[in-house]
Amino acid sequence: MPRTLKRIGIGIAGLWLLYLLLGWLALPTLLQQQAERYLLDKTGHHLMLDRPQFNPFNFSLTLRKLKLAEPDGKPLLSFAELT
Repeated sequence: MPRTLKRIGIGIAGLWLLYLLLGWLALPTLLQQQAERYLLDKTGHHLMLDRPQFNPFNFSLTLRKLKLAEPDGKPLLSFAELT
């Protein structure tokens, strides 16, 4: 029985580590690329933002220097920081 508990513990720790790594490293890059592409494809608007920051501990997302422009390039919306 102790061997099974040890394996379960290692499995849970591994999943937690994977969640943290994906949250800090992969999610911000993926979010930035997909958000910019999605808005351009669906609306024609141009979205520009610094690399988003995701905190997997308190499940918060911070976007800095977010700028949304009309298809012709005129500014539509801008935030220095959005949390």
